Amino acid sequence: MSLGRLRGGERLAIAGAVALAVLLGFDWFFLSTPDARIGAHESGIRSLGWFAELLVVAAILLTLAMAVAVAATRAAGWPIVLTVFAVVFSLFATMAIALRLIAQPGLGVEAGNADVEVELPAILGLLAALAMLAGNWRALIDERTDSAEALDQTEDVLRVRGAPRPAPPATNPSGPGRPDALADPGNP
Repeated sequence: MSLGRLRGGERLAIAGAVALAVLLGFDWFFLSTPDARIGAHESGIRSLGWFAELLVVAAILLTLAMAVAVAATRAAGWPIVLTVFAVVFSLFATMAIALRLIAQPGLGVEAGNADVEVELPAILGLLAALAMLAGNWRALIDERTDSAEALDQTEDVLRVRGAPRPAPPATNPSGPGRPDALADPGNP
């Protein structure tokens, strides 16, 4: 495993995924109604709802799996597949978090939207989800063809193929004086 294989996109995605995982444990909403209990808070993971939780956890796990696959293998197959899934799930998770914070903050704490205050960790969680999405997207579009490792891998492939074969002879293999039907289709 080589951490040097991680590019800027993977590093940004990892930072966003880890930050989002940590921020999910903090209080995202505060219930500010007069009849509420003192300190009525809801954490990020409890307030999102089961479907949004599933999307967020899947996005975090896929992002981390993608980073491990990039660092652990030289082959591009699994890292690309995991990156595609990480982009899709990161996009849906970011949209679910944004929807919850902007349009429906009261659903997680069973109160009216006007009675719920969105706290700083919720905004930071949305930013972390955006960072995870941006990092996954950047990792997906970065082909890394000009890096030293990519050039070395290309040279390895060319060495395995061996020396180039000589060109075929320019003379007629069917013998002298005979017309070559393949070389000159108009001459039978």
